[in-house]
This record gives sequence, C-alpha cells and structure tokens, in this order.
Amino acid sequence: MKPQIPPHSRVVDLRSAAARVPNLALLKTLDEQVEVVTVEIAKTACNDEDIQILMTLSGVDFYSAMVMASEIGDVKRFPTQWKLVAYAGLAPRIDQPGEYERRGGKTCSLSRENLSE
Repeated sequence: MKPQIPPHSRVVDLRSAAARVPNLALLKTLDEQVEVVTVEIAKTACNDEDIQILMTLSGVDFYSAMVMASEIGDVKRFPTQWKLVAYAGLAPRIDQPGEYERRGGKTCSLSRENLSE
C-alpha cells in the first residue's frame, strides 16, 4: 500500500528538469553570496596583526585564526606564552609513564571543529 501524501504538502520531483533549474539558480546565487562574505572576512583577517600571527601556525587559515582570536580574547590575561599555548591547546602532548615516552597530537581546549589541519 502506497503512503498517502497530505493534500497541503508540496511534493517536487527533483529529477525533472523543470524542478532543477530554479534550484540550481538559487544554489548559484547562494554560492555567490557566500563568496562575497568570505572575501570580506579574509580582508578583515588580513588587516589584523593578531590574526596574521595566528595564521603562521601550521594548518591555521584566516577563518580558524579569527575563531581562535575570538576565543582567546586579550592575550595579556595570560602570565606567560606557555599558559596561552596550553589554553589554546597548541602544545604537543607527551606522556611518560615510565621509561617509555609517547608523543601524541596537540591538546585542544578550543573548538576543534574550527581548527583546520
């Protein structure tokens, strides 16, 4: 038995060419708008010295640098650069339970999904 479709719902067959054309036009418009916003964000990043410094880190692009800077805030609140590195999760993890040493990836307290590596 076929499920009944409520009469008020609009079902669009995305396989038909007529249905795809408006969707593709909308997708193109949205892509263009995203590109404009991305360029503006990149311009802002290029004009900020703190962002430029963060971008020198391996795997950190302008977007990640801006997120890190906003989460870190004023760097003067950290007494040493090592406290900042630990807070940002950029220090490599070293585990020495005995005579063996294991090295791990970076620890991370910032939003991991915002870091690109």
